[in-house]
Amino acid sequence: NVVEDVVQWVTISRVCGELAVSRSLGDPDFKDMASQPECPFFAFPDGHDRTFSSDLLLATPEVQHVKIEEGDEFLVLASDGLWDVLNLEQVVQTVKKFMGAAGKGTGSAFASADDGPGEAQDMTCDDIAKELCRLALRLGSADNITVILVFFHW
Repeated sequence: NVVEDVVQWVTISRVCGELAVSRSLGDPDFKDMASQPECPFFAFPDGHDRTFSSDLLLATPEVQHVKIEEGDEFLVLASDGLWDVLNLEQVVQTVKKFMGAAGKGTGSAFASADDGPGEAQDMTCDDIAKELCRLALRLGSADNITVILVFFHW
């Protein structure tokens, strides 16, 4: 069949074909998998022993402790939808670009990506966070995108 030769199917991964990962963290059907002899509805790869050694998902967050010091300009808290398409340096450069042209880091007015030189418009932390979300979407992020931006005024 010509169509089958040309079309490539995209599969969205779900836990055991049922739940999106974020919804299944607390679902009891996906807990204590190690005690079950075999999971009949899971697509195991060839050669797998068809058993689990632990739960399918762990709700243990990745946590980092960072001391905020005088001179730190801002904090970006974001979901993986942002980090999937932008690295730390790109996010910092983007925020600084919005901060730099008009407000000089004061938090009162920031340059929009659409502004030309000297055409700054007022942008809040929320505006810049939304711009980061829009940028992630334009770059093709297919995940949930949440961005919280906090400016420090020393």
